[in-house]
Amino acid sequence: MDFLQEFHEQGRSRESSGEGIGGLRGDWGGGGRNRSGQGARRSRAEKSWSSNSPPPLAPAPVLATAKSSTPEFTTLLNIRELQAIFCVRGRELLYKYCSEHEVPHKQIGKLIVATRSSEVPKLNDLMIRGNENGVDGLRMLEGFEAMEMEPELQCVRALLSPASGIVDTHSLMLSLVGEAENHRTTFCYNTAVLVAILKEIAFAFIFLKARILKTGTGGLSAPALAKRFDGLNSTVIPASHYARGCYFVLSKMKTPPFKHLIYPIPEDGGLGVHVTLDLDGQIKFGPDVEWINGVDDISSFLNKFDYSVCAKRVERFYPEIRKYYPNLKDDSLEPGYAGIRPKLSGAQQSAVDFVIQVVSANSSNACHLSWNVVMHDLPLNQMSKIHHSLSSIEFLFQACRNTQ
Repeated sequence: MDFLQEFHEQGRSRESSGEGIGGLRGDWGGGGRNRSGQGARRSRAEKSWSSNSPPPLAPAPVLATAKSSTPEFTTLLNIRELQAIFCVRGRELLYKYCSEHEVPHKQIGKLIVATRSSEVPKLNDLMIRGNENGVDGLRMLEGFEAMEMEPELQCVRALLSPASGIVDTHSLMLSLVGEAENHRTTFCYNTAVLVAILKEIAFAFIFLKARILKTGTGGLSAPALAKRFDGLNSTVIPASHYARGCYFVLSKMKTPPFKHLIYPIPEDGGLGVHVTLDLDGQIKFGPDVEWINGVDDISSFLNKFDYSVCAKRVERFYPEIRKYYPNLKDDSLEPGYAGIRPKLSGAQQSAVDFVIQVVSANSSNACHLSWNVVMHDLPLNQMSKIHHSLSSIEFLFQACRNTQ
């Protein structure tokens, strides 16, 4: 039974019983230095669903923009069932893809840590939900066990996710771009769209250079792209919100202090400042959240975002990191990189993680994601091959809505 058949069978049984399919977000990490992004397909929306959960940030630039290279595949629990399925399956597919296509990657494991006793109940909840969602190998550790694994770590308890890993995201995206181009996909970087026309089974776009193309993604400019569709009801187009996330790298260290990804307990609206590693062993801390205002449509099309890292922002990092890494020395952090995350909700709004909107049987779905999409793109692509039908996606979401 392949993934799509398995998904349908799971959905039928869950739908009838009302059980949840949801999950701990699958665990991976971005080890590449160059960051790229992806966006969302837009179409005339008749139905939409959304999920609330604080998503991760991503660093930036080269193939497109800074969305898909987030150096973590997070472990938040207020996620809906569809996302959980994609997380667990996406991790499996990503390991498989990287192995088959010789994309550098490494399974190193992740520790999610409670640094005080008041955080332990949340850690227990994470493990319960992770087990419910089919995340393999989760193990609760006492503080001394975790600190034996990571001597520089300080915590009272930790959740070990051994299947977590890191990947060279730039190599991964080069591989995916090459495959897409071999299948007659055209990538148009930093290109403004004048008009978008809804066809019976596809989209046609008229660009500034008078070229007409079909497409499926909009990257950071997805909302601006949606506005270009002739006849599209503007009320179904999500508002544009952007946040810059900065990472700082650990310098002056001959030996990395950690071998695992280290995450604090997730906080409201985000993941907190956590530890990521690249394939060379370099340690990075981040991200923070800096809201960006006043981004117009043309700027989003042409990727006119500021990816610089303000050195003064490091002052907020030290106290957060020292909660679990008390031996962090002063002046040991240097600016690393920044990325831009498109968000469906703003600074003072409840976090919205994703929206999928459906048009018709011939134009299946519009997908707006604040997830880490490096891992989700493979199962999303599989889902799109089911039928590209309204009934498939309605069925998909009925299984999710039963448990809300």
